[in-house]
Amino acid sequence: MGDKKKPSRGKYMPCRICKRTNHLEKNCYFRGKPQCRNCKKFGHAEKDCRLKGNHLANCIEENHSSDQLFYTYNSVAETGDATWYIDSAASNHMTYNKGAFQKLDESFKTNVKLGDNHIVKVEGKGSVAINTRKGTRIINDVMYIPNLRTNLFSVGQMMEKGYTLQFGGDSCTIYDNNDKTLIIAKVRMKEHRCFPIQLQYLGGTAMKAQENQSWLWHRKLGHFNFQDLKILHQKKMMTDLPQIQAVEGACEACLQGKQHKRPFPSGTSWRAKAVLELIHTDVCGPMRTPSHEQNRYFILFIDDYSRMTWVYFMREKSEVFKIFKKFKNLVEKQSGQRIKVLRSDRGKEYNNSEFDKFCEEEGIEHQTTVSYNPQQNGVSERKNRTVMEMARSMLQEKHLPKAFWAEAVYTAVYLLNRCPTKAVQNMTPIEAWSERNLQQTS
Repeated sequence: MGDKKKPSRGKYMPCRICKRTNHLEKNCYFRGKPQCRNCKKFGHAEKDCRLKGNHLANCIEENHSSDQLFYTYNSVAETGDATWYIDSAASNHMTYNKGAFQKLDESFKTNVKLGDNHIVKVEGKGSVAINTRKGTRIINDVMYIPNLRTNLFSVGQMMEKGYTLQFGGDSCTIYDNNDKTLIIAKVRMKEHRCFPIQLQYLGGTAMKAQENQSWLWHRKLGHFNFQDLKILHQKKMMTDLPQIQAVEGACEACLQGKQHKRPFPSGTSWRAKAVLELIHTDVCGPMRTPSHEQNRYFILFIDDYSRMTWVYFMREKSEVFKIFKKFKNLVEKQSGQRIKVLRSDRGKEYNNSEFDKFCEEEGIEHQTTVSYNPQQNGVSERKNRTVMEMARSMLQEKHLPKAFWAEAVYTAVYLLNRCPTKAVQNMTPIEAWSERNLQQTS
C-alpha cells in the first residue's frame, strides 16, 4: 500500500482558528494555544507581546486642551447604563448616562480625545450617588459625555479622593484609605481583561430630583428669585448649593405673598462711594397682629454703598430715635467710619427737635423726602417691599400664624444680606460691607 498523499493547499475549508486551508480544524496546530489580542498571533499572551506598545487603543497623545481617555474603546461592546469600567489612565470619571447624576452643572464644557483621536464634547460635570456594600458613596467631579459608549472610573481620580486600588490575580480591590480593612468593592476581571462594576444609583429620576432641589433652595432662601440663585452657584458663593435648573410652573406662596403695587423706578440717583456715606431708613407698620414680643413695627437701615441691611423691631414709633443711636454706635465701631448722610421720609419719628439736634451734634446731614412722594426714598421703600414679600411668602409656605411675622422679617433680611444683588455688581451685601469674599454654607 502506497503512502498517503498530503492534502494540497486549498483542499479544505478555512480553519476557524488560524484561517488556513491545508488542514481540518480538529487537526490545527494552534488548537488550544493562546492568541494574542494585540498582534493576533498564536503562541503567546498579550502581556508577553513584543508589539504591545503599538496598540493604538492603548495609547493616546497628550493634549493639554482636552482631557485624556485611555480605554480599549473599540473592543468593548455597548453596556448597560449601570455598568462602569475601572480605567487606569482616564483623567476623570466619565459617563454618558445623564440620569445617573444627582447634581449636574451643565455650564461646564470641555473636550475629550478618545484612543482613535476622535474628539467628543463634555456637556457637564456633577456628582453621582451610589449604594455600596458599606453604605452610600458620593462620586464627585464626574464628566457627562452623551456620545461616550462606556462609563469609566478613573483610577487616578479615585486615588486623589482617598481610595487605594489593588490589582492582583483576576480582581481589583478598592479600599478606603482611612481604613485599610474597609473594602469598598472587589471587581473581577472579565472578557477583554476589563474590570466592570455594576452600580446602584440612589433615588429615582435624577433630573426630576434636581428640579425639586431648585424649588427647595428657592424656598430655603426665602423665595429668592431663580436668576440670582444661579449667580450664587456660578460664583461659588455657597459651598453646597447645587446647580439651579430652569423650572416650570409658579410658586403658589410667591403668588400670594408678592402681590404688590407697581415698583418704584430705580432711577439714576447719586450713589455712595464708601460705607456709611449714605444710610437709607424707613419704618414699616403697624402690623395688625403683634409679634410674640408684642412688637408692631420694624425699622430698616440700608447702607447705600454695600446695600447691607439692619432690622430692629419696635412696639411704638417713638422708639426710632433710641434705636438709631444704637444702630449708629454699632456700625461705626464695626466699620471704623462715621455716618455722613441719613435719608428718611418726613414722618414725625424722624422729624423732631431731639432727632435734629442729635444729627447736628454728630455732623450727620439729615435728608428728608417730599411729602407723599416715597419714591424719593426708593432704596428703603424697595427694600421694605422685598422684605415684606419674602416674609409673607415664607409664612404662607409653612402655614405659620401671623404672629411669626417678626421672625420671618428677620430671616428675610439675613438672607438678603447673603444673596447677590445687581446694585453691587452681583456681590452679596455682606461681602461689599466687609470688602472681602465670603464662602457660605447652608
